[in-house]
Amino acid sequence: MSESRKSWLAAAGIVVGVFTVYMGSLRRDQVDLGTLQAAQSGSLSGLRADRSTTVDIPIAAYFTMLSEKLKEAYVEPVTDDQKLASGAVRGMVSSLGDPRSLYMDAAEYAVYLGQQKGHFEGIGAYLDLEMAAPLNTRVIADVAKPSPSAQAANSMIPKLTVRAVVPGGPADRAGVKIGDVVDSVDGLWVVNSDELDRFRKLTRLVAEKKAAETELMALRKVLQPKLEKSILPLKARDKITIGTSGALGIVWRRGSSLLPTSINRAKSEMPGPKLEAGRLRMPLNPAGLDALKPLLTPGAKLTLDLRNNPDAAQSMLLPALELLAPKGTLAEIRGRGPVSTRPVKVTNGSQVKLDLTILADSSTGGSAAHLATILKARGLAKVVGNMPSHPYVEEHYSLPDGSGYSLVTGKLSPLPIAKGGKA
Repeated sequence: MSESRKSWLAAAGIVVGVFTVYMGSLRRDQVDLGTLQAAQSGSLSGLRADRSTTVDIPIAAYFTMLSEKLKEAYVEPVTDDQKLASGAVRGMVSSLGDPRSLYMDAAEYAVYLGQQKGHFEGIGAYLDLEMAAPLNTRVIADVAKPSPSAQAANSMIPKLTVRAVVPGGPADRAGVKIGDVVDSVDGLWVVNSDELDRFRKLTRLVAEKKAAETELMALRKVLQPKLEKSILPLKARDKITIGTSGALGIVWRRGSSLLPTSINRAKSEMPGPKLEAGRLRMPLNPAGLDALKPLLTPGAKLTLDLRNNPDAAQSMLLPALELLAPKGTLAEIRGRGPVSTRPVKVTNGSQVKLDLTILADSSTGGSAAHLATILKARGLAKVVGNMPSHPYVEEHYSLPDGSGYSLVTGKLSPLPIAKGGKA
């Protein structure tokens, strides 16, 4: 065997070793974060409350018995029932493996609620967990198939992507743009599955003599130190969005370029409503709707700017539709549960006909995106701008200790206009 071939095989072995250790750690983190299922079975069959139990236990009874067992058997006294309850909620929500359905501690939840109202901490940007396509559809066919655990873990690693920037805030002053991806924070690489996929592919191609060994060596030199000093995207998001003091060294990926910045955390606010030349910049909140009401006159030509509404609260959708749409059922939320389909129904509605244009882009999310989608589908507005599809309906729930969780409860589906143009 040639010395160069021994060299690249040794290099590949080192990186694979680091990668294996890293993925084991990542798997533990992902079970905690909910990006992997901790168990394959969908039932509680075989779970036992103690060593002597041999029968299946009903789900409700199981959690009660487990709580009692923890209080009885744990080495230290367990006196905080709320802590146990919050831990159970965290585990159950995290097990869904959905980046939109997340348990949040008190600090995270306060930031989440604040952002829905336009109040920001951290660098003054909304960071989205943008999921990559699963590996079984992304990896090129000639790549060696990874182990099931590594494949599942890697396929669930999202990109931390900027979806909105507070005008005049710290990120805006540093030149951060919508679409930028966080590459590293304070010297810690934010794990990105793209480069791990690339290494697997290149290893296979070199083994098949379809790529140069020197190329693999160069990639190894880049990848190994990144894996040794890395952070998961969800933890990086907390670091960037929580807090009102202290500087962060953040490197952004914009296309093929890396852009280093130093940004100080501070409080910042999305702009309030503003009317200028027939265009209303409208945050989808009570203040925005109050600014809209006096503009709703018959035949009025109006442009609503719904940009910089990255996560408008779901509770704002119906009040907005009551002002802009006639009464009737305009859409459905299709999910599961006791009622699988819920109507989006306007009770009173508006009889005022408008010449309405909506400005929207990738910073238009949550109920703002749903509002634009419904009005466009019903022929009530023209939407200008490249707004990605946002079908998921996300609601949030508070817990007594100040924590909370978000939960995707369905997908929005606008109803077609009936013949004759009636809802």
